[in-house]
Amino acid sequence: MISQSTIDALRDRTPEYLERVHGVSDIRKQFTVPWREDAHPSCKYAPKTHTIIDTARSEARNVFQLAGTDFGIENFPDQVRKVAEILGEHVDDDGLPMSAAPRKKHVTIIDPPKDAGFAEDVIGACLEAANTLMTADEAEMGRRWLVSRGITEDTWLRFGLGYVRNWRQKRIHESFSVCEKKGNVSGFITIPHFVADGSVRYCVLRTVVSDGATDQEPNHKEWVPKGIVRPLYNEHFLSKSLDAVAVAEGPIDAISLTIMTGVPAIGLGSTSMVNRFCSVLYHAKPDQRPRKIVVNMDSADKAGSKAAMVISSFLDKLQVPHSELQMPAGIKDANEWLQSRAMR
Repeated sequence: MISQSTIDALRDRTPEYLERVHGVSDIRKQFTVPWREDAHPSCKYAPKTHTIIDTARSEARNVFQLAGTDFGIENFPDQVRKVAEILGEHVDDDGLPMSAAPRKKHVTIIDPPKDAGFAEDVIGACLEAANTLMTADEAEMGRRWLVSRGITEDTWLRFGLGYVRNWRQKRIHESFSVCEKKGNVSGFITIPHFVADGSVRYCVLRTVVSDGATDQEPNHKEWVPKGIVRPLYNEHFLSKSLDAVAVAEGPIDAISLTIMTGVPAIGLGSTSMVNRFCSVLYHAKPDQRPRKIVVNMDSADKAGSKAAMVISSFLDKLQVPHSELQMPAGIKDANEWLQSRAMR
């Protein structure tokens, strides 16, 4: 006879069974009924009783009954064994308690990511900025800045990079408001954030300091739109079923990683965006997540090291294979790595 403690332990993991077999990633929301055709999600999970309830028909099932329906199993002990198998556990023929097989780590339910970026597509303004970067005399300082960073002309169009000298006259979006000292700034590199359909729903401005500026440090290295939720750079890479994706701190580092390794890369924007990364990945369907994630944070500061640990721990819990890309000695981030190669 299978022990009650084994049955209780498996019943406690009903949400994990729902995710593995039926793709239910957020049990706080209603989902389609697993055992019948359901045009509108009308099923909910009752955590106190660990039951799945069809609210439209006032019908409830436990995980063992659900496994019986899913796999055509009528015998209760065999239903229990099937649930254990799905969860990576084992109940032997004598009905002894489960083995010490590795158990999937618990992942706290994470809120879905907030809608981010602009409501409208700004690809037209970004293409105009890209043309300015490639052809206009006024963009010379921008071209020099990119080359100094190891980002050469053959890659500007690949990433849609552009240049605006006067952000007021050539606004990428009305929500931008930039405050820099007069004469201190030559212009701004535009870094568009493409989405899956090829449109641009967000953009950041990277400050380019003028030659001979009295203060070589701008007020901010990067300007973002006010009042707009910021997405990750290349956020859609987390749900495209890619073989591998790298994650770096910022867009320039992400671009540098892709140039150096050929791996599509995501930029957090800042280490404070780790929570959004976790949320986006958590709510991506398991079969759409990258098969491997390569983590590369700035090793020279505590914030970067902490972000790397948080991401790695979260990937362990989601059971997403990952590795950490270490920079060569004396190099703190991916862009410095790219610059070191360009100097050879």
